[in-house]
Amino acid sequence: SGSGLSLIYEFFTGTPCSTESVFKNSQNNEQTLNTFSRFYARACRNYCLATNINDSLIISGGIAAKHPEIIDNDFFLDEFENAPNHRSRLNTLSIYLNQNEHIGLTGACIYALNKYDS
Repeated sequence: SGSGLSLIYEFFTGTPCSTESVFKNSQNNEQTLNTFSRFYARACRNYCLATNINDSLIISGGIAAKHPEIIDNDFFLDEFENAPNHRSRLNTLSIYLNQNEHIGLTGACIYALNKYDS
């Protein structure tokens, strides 16, 4: 995701920029952040539809964990629900942000403890 944000910034400005620099200068990069939010939402929406999620979506990962404003905005929500044939199902899903960047490692440790504890 981070490299995508940098590429969107470069598309709009013509200037390469690191992901963190995009966030540091977010007042000047509103179009970049709004576009990225829409693409991120589209990926989340497509994932939910492809996997037939019926309850909630938990977003994990570095960009969203470090910068929750990426998903906590109207651009994200509008795009997430922008599937006319599926809108009623998508707007009933709860969206949560997991800010624990080590959740994958935690899950692997719990699995290993349960598997080898007996």
